[in-house]
Amino acid sequence: MSPKASYFPYYLEQNIKGDKDNKYNTFEDNAFLRGFKRYPVHNEIKLGKYDEKQLKNDKVFSEFNPLPKDSEFKCKIRFHNLRKNEIGALLAAITFNNNKSCFHSLGAAKPFGYGKIKVELLGFDLDKNVQFYLDSFSELMKQKVSNWEKSSSLKELFSMASNNFDKNLYYPEIKDFVSMKQDQDALIKFSEIEKPKIEAIPNKIEAEAIVTLVQRQIILAKLLEGKDDNPKNLLVDYGNKPRKGDKILVKIIYNKGGNIDKLEFVRVLK
Repeated sequence: MSPKASYFPYYLEQNIKGDKDNKYNTFEDNAFLRGFKRYPVHNEIKLGKYDEKQLKNDKVFSEFNPLPKDSEFKCKIRFHNLRKNEIGALLAAITFNNNKSCFHSLGAAKPFGYGKIKVELLGFDLDKNVQFYLDSFSELMKQKVSNWEKSSSLKELFSMASNNFDKNLYYPEIKDFVSMKQDQDALIKFSEIEKPKIEAIPNKIEAEAIVTLVQRQIILAKLLEGKDDNPKNLLVDYGNKPRKGDKILVKIIYNKGGNIDKLEFVRVLK
């Protein structure tokens, strides 16, 4: 049985932490909602433990046929008249702000680890690079919310969406709700249970390129993907200079207008 919205130890932010000298925040106080419901993603599928009487209760139990692990689907996202920061917001929602440690959750049986999916961008048919639009969204958010990337909401989201949870989940019974109130218990933040495994968001995006010109101190390289196929100046450490025709890994440096300004040499690719 799941808790009702009136159960304020779950649905409102609390600061009591088992301290019986403090009082609960209730709906009559100047309290804050905890947020939205979400199940943490799992490392592997879990199995519930039920007795024979529970298994025979057709009003509670249901069946479903999950898709095999590593199933893949492709789709297209079409949009019209979006600003650059709105495109960035869309990309941030799809990719968890380019955080490769996080997964989305879809469908049924999420408490047991089902429905865990990774969304990858296979094609991006726009003038600018993905990172440019993410940066545009980030700049807008910085103007509206101070330290938004370190906000409590994002910390909890990334914590529940990151791939580091390996425990069984269960719903409290009615007697548990009663005892929790008597003991002044409340839900703690998930990030305090499981520390989020969050990868740093890159300031510069990496890409593959090919060296097109090496002439004294002038080195040019051309990106292998994207609409901008004009050779760009390549910043290199001249003690480790690539040769013409080398396939290399570079960091893209943008100008203030969002266009590619130059490339920074990282290493030669085999």
